[in-house]
Amino acid sequence: MNKKQKKMLTRIIIAAVLMIAFKVINTFVDIPTVVLFIMYMVPYLVIGYDILRKAIKGILNRQVFDKFPYGSCNCRCNYNCTCR
Repeated sequence: MNKKQKKMLTRIIIAAVLMIAFKVINTFVDIPTVVLFIMYMVPYLVIGYDILRKAIKGILNRQVFDKFPYGSCNCRCNYNCTCR
């Protein structure tokens, strides 16, 4: 495993442990829906913050889609294609 894979595995494990812990806490304690939503957002942000950061950065740069649909360009678009 390289360094990037180890980092991702650590994030997956942390998110899984948090999800299990929150589920156990929710089983024994009556938690309001808003607090429960915030609790479950934490593992989501742990596992996907790099994707969310990249998406927000793309939106702010007015480039909503960073890839062509279905993974390749059909060369009928007016953009600078790498397949030409």
